[in-house]
Amino acid sequence: MVENATAQAQKAFNDGLGMVKKVTEENMERVETFMGEWQKAQEKSIAHTQQTLDEASKLVKENMEYGMKMSAELQKLAVASSKQAFEIFSSVKV
Repeated sequence: MVENATAQAQKAFNDGLGMVKKVTEENMERVETFMGEWQKAQEKSIAHTQQTLDEASKLVKENMEYGMKMSAELQKLAVASSKQAFEIFSSVKV
């Protein structure tokens, strides 16, 4: 009888241990799956951020080039209008 009770207790313990092992393995699979998905999302986020930075950098460069062109045109206009004003004032006879 004691042997039977011991065997039953041992079986119950082993069954419980098997269930804990199964649940732990399933949980580890979920954690690994989660970490894999997290890694994919992180890589996608980094790629998107890099693309955004590249586009922003391109826009800043284009904006600077445009500003330099506008500045050069303004300088040309300033020189031309100064020459014209000088010509007008120098042609006036008093």
